[in-house]
Amino acid sequence: MPLQICIEFYGSVRLRAGESSMLLPADDIGITVGQALSSVTRRFPQLIGFCCGSDGALQPGFVVNVDGQLFTRDDSHRLLPGQTLLVLSADVGG
Repeated sequence: MPLQICIEFYGSVRLRAGESSMLLPADDIGITVGQALSSVTRRFPQLIGFCCGSDGALQPGFVVNVDGQLFTRDDSHRLLPGQTLLVLSADVGG
């Protein structure tokens, strides 16, 4: 089974992307949040300037969550194979 990280989109990000998720390949040391988001914008260029920049930096008002446990805006946070990264507006549910 290939090593992967799942990226899930919620709220306005899902609407803009037109899809609910995508899978990214990862090696055994994983990838950073910034690298993951850069891959997201290559696949969904309509998200550039909306929720993140082409460099993987989150726009104000957006946040990511790792495995439903950790909210972060740190683009250097390392994601490990098998983890799920949720991308959502900071005001979802509020």
